[in-house]
Amino acid sequence: MLSDAIIQSNLSKNTSYLMQKFHLKSNKEMAAKVGISEPSLSRILTKGTIPSVIPFFTNVRDRFGYNMDDMLYTNLREAENGGLDNPMFSEAVRKKYVGLYEVYFFQTNGAFRGRERGPHSMALTTGLVYIYQNPNKRQYYECLALFNLPKEESDQIYQDIREAYDEGGMYVAQKRMEESGSEERRLYRGVMEITLQQIYFQFSFEDLDRAYIILHRETGTNAMYYGGLGLMLSTTIGNQPKPCMEYIGFSRASLPSSKDEIAEALIPGYPKLHVYEYLDGLVNTAADLYSNAESGIASLIPEEQKRTILRDQIESVINDTLEKNLYRTRVATLNDDDAFYHYIRQFHPKSPASAAD
Repeated sequence: MLSDAIIQSNLSKNTSYLMQKFHLKSNKEMAAKVGISEPSLSRILTKGTIPSVIPFFTNVRDRFGYNMDDMLYTNLREAENGGLDNPMFSEAVRKKYVGLYEVYFFQTNGAFRGRERGPHSMALTTGLVYIYQNPNKRQYYECLALFNLPKEESDQIYQDIREAYDEGGMYVAQKRMEESGSEERRLYRGVMEITLQQIYFQFSFEDLDRAYIILHRETGTNAMYYGGLGLMLSTTIGNQPKPCMEYIGFSRASLPSSKDEIAEALIPGYPKLHVYEYLDGLVNTAADLYSNAESGIASLIPEEQKRTILRDQIESVINDTLEKNLYRTRVATLNDDDAFYHYIRQFHPKSPASAAD
């Protein structure tokens, strides 16, 4: 993570940069645009004092198109005017991602949503991703991938490729990875692209399949990327493939953990759902059915019918809440990524010896 001093420096520089970019010639003009006083703006420009989200950052987003992360974690002048020559996109930065990763995700077998009953460990599947520098076009970073492997098979291939790297380096390891593909094991080829905050992968297997992965970009001072949690857009396996999106975890080390433990780490912490407003109707219904059970209309309703009414209402509350909170979007937050990183980091050596580690 960036230090407080760098974050404050970014904010100061970026605010000044926006004034120049959008031709705001005075502090008064800029202060009016972002909805703060001139003294507050002066403190941002001179000290990098971080203001409240509202109105400053919301106005920056609405008026200039930059979010809070852009303002705090990026040097916008360098990023927008430096291109690949910018230090943020230098060869040294991109080389942090070169190497072999074991990846973990849940098997997409086309089951209908809501009908999965088995434990997470039964659905967990494994794969390998190898990132390397194109020897002919060194500004390009390409990838090979094997997906949907049993953990034991993935571990063995991982070890074979590691040994190939130790024997002959990056391109010998690349060849070993290519040789690991077969009729049963689809070898996907792809490219890696780095932006200010994300890493994008695009994979293809001939004309039959595609997969797209997005990870958070490493923003710390580590010499290499150890792994993290992101999202993969692909299709289900089976006779009738369907589009799907799922969590995927990258780890530079082959994790020795049980499938249950890996599966638990792969699923982001379940959010606390606030359902009081949904439960009011349920509580009222239960009170009506049972508080005056010996008299009134409720006394005419058979016990089994009362239970059916409550079951239906409980099911409606659960489904409505889950649908709104789980099915609208699937997000791998920075906190989710950080939690997965700290889980896998315990299995990496303190001082990795090579880019294949």
